[in-house]
Amino acid sequence: MALILASTGAIVLISIIFTIQYLQTRAKIEEFAREAHDAEAQGKYDQAKTWWDKILTLSPEDAVALEQWRHCDELAENPARTLRELQTCSAASSRRATRRRTPCSRRASTSARSGSR
Repeated sequence: MALILASTGAIVLISIIFTIQYLQTRAKIEEFAREAHDAEAQGKYDQAKTWWDKILTLSPEDAVALEQWRHCDELAENPARTLRELQTCSAASSRRATRRRTPCSRRASTSARSGSR
């Protein structure tokens, strides 16, 4: 009987430890995603890529992080596209009534998805 109780206690303790580790990892991922989105909003695409890299290190299967990393990589490589996107974002924010999907709205919807994980 004592062996069963000790085994059950060990299983519960291990489960608690794994749950705490999982929750800490998710909190780090959410923090890194906020930092990445902030860097993107400021046009610091190389810095944003670094934050997305950190997320992908913790969660390699995160499709949103991979998509955002690729997006930042394209923008960092192509300054003309970056300028066009920033102009599109500012124009889109001044025309809130239109429902046209811009790169900014894609980022906003992606950020909403990453926050719900």
